[in-house]
Amino acid sequence: MEEEDDFNYEGMTKIYVGEIKVAMVVMLKKRPCKITYYSACKTGKHGAAKAIIESTDIITDKRINYSASTVKSVWMPIVERKTFTWVDLQEDYLHVQNEDGKIFNFKIDLEDPYVKFIIQNSSNDKLIIIILFVIGEHRIVDARIEK
Repeated sequence: MEEEDDFNYEGMTKIYVGEIKVAMVVMLKKRPCKITYYSACKTGKHGAAKAIIESTDIITDKRINYSASTVKSVWMPIVERKTFTWVDLQEDYLHVQNEDGKIFNFKIDLEDPYVKFIIQNSSNDKLIIIILFVIGEHRIVDARIEK
């Protein structure tokens, strides 16, 4: 099954499926996935080697299984982790400040365990939030109180 190529791959690099290693982040089924298992079988007499890949979507935490020829190309997205200071929480929007003093607003899921931690500790002005950014999406990956 060939993926449609209407996705914006700007800034990403391509690698062959045969070059994938466990813990890499690659685009599988148009989602940024962290590889949790990789296995390649030998080339048969009728074709190229195949790879079996198990991964987890780094934004939604959903498991994604993928199988492809080891000579097929996949994209490697740019993943950024940024640290912010908590400012405010209004309805389902988190307001945070970067180290330059600029305020950012992020739509959040109130059921997220990190958001629940933020709500419980919202009176603390030393609340640090780390957000992961990839392909125009974001996810809170850590929240802690700075000492």
